[in-house]
Amino acid sequence: MSTFLNLPTDVAELCGLDISDSDTATRIKRWINSVYQMVSGVREWHWLEAVEEISTVADITTGTVTATNGSASLTFS
Repeated sequence: MSTFLNLPTDVAELCGLDISDSDTATRIKRWINSVYQMVSGVREWHWLEAVEEISTVADITTGTVTATNGSASLTFS
């Protein structure tokens, strides 16, 4: 299984490119990231899902919570 560390070398070998050239290496990494973003947006992949657990000292049973899209913060009131 390839990781991001060896993918640029694999792509360079398949395409006959010189990975030792820093411009070529940067371009290959950019291609890999672009394809990853394209593929990850096609559907909901299980490997892109995360499950997190939030623990509090005591259960919060009253009030409201505000969450902002794209933020890791919650506001309780």
